[in-house]
Amino acid sequence: MEDVQEIVRDAVATALERFSFMFSEEPEDEQVDPGAGDLLRTTIVFTGPPTGKLGLAAPVRWCQELAANILGLSPEETKRDSAEDAFRELANVACGELLERLGGEEDLFDIAVPEMVVLTRSEWDELAAQRATVKLAVDDTPLLAWAEIQS
Repeated sequence: MEDVQEIVRDAVATALERFSFMFSEEPEDEQVDPGAGDLLRTTIVFTGPPTGKLGLAAPVRWCQELAANILGLSPEETKRDSAEDAFRELANVACGELLERLGGEEDLFDIAVPEMVVLTRSEWDELAAQRATVKLAVDDTPLLAWAEIQS
């Protein structure tokens, strides 16, 4: 099996492209500074062969851009609720992409509703420092992704 980090990177990149017409790339350096403002983390749990969870973290301002792309609005026109909903739905789509890569199209999975929390800057930094965390840049904004998978 491929490295889990590469599978996560590919699943999230594909979800971004298909769901919101946004493209990710490797960040230029290991420092993933989210800038000022609120930070969000969404986590989605799945059960089946295998079981686990997928998580994403991003600045709220980027989530507003995500919502704007999906809804055809400007980022200034999107409300916080719309940004959070779009981020949850991105996690849903990315989880589907991840599970297709892990189990194929034939396996059945139960997927929970994505949970959302606000992160502190120190929680963001801790998450970014973890070895299992995949760091992506989308329009020069950091996006963190990770998966915990049990057989």
